Amino acid sequence: MVPNERVDFGIVHQGGRQRQYFEVINPGAAPVDIRQVETTCDCLEVALTNSRIDSGG
Repeated sequence: MVPNERVDFGIVHQGGRQRQYFEVINPGAAPVDIRQVETTCDCLEVALTNSRIDSGG
């Protein structure tokens, strides 16, 4: 579960950077592996700190 499905970064000028951190929670009984993250723009980069979310975490 991701608390917010959308984030508005506002105006970001060319060469500018914005950061946003998401906490993903797994309320289920089994671990979840994140295999793919998609963005709506090639100008976005996604970095995962952990691709496996243990159950209840």
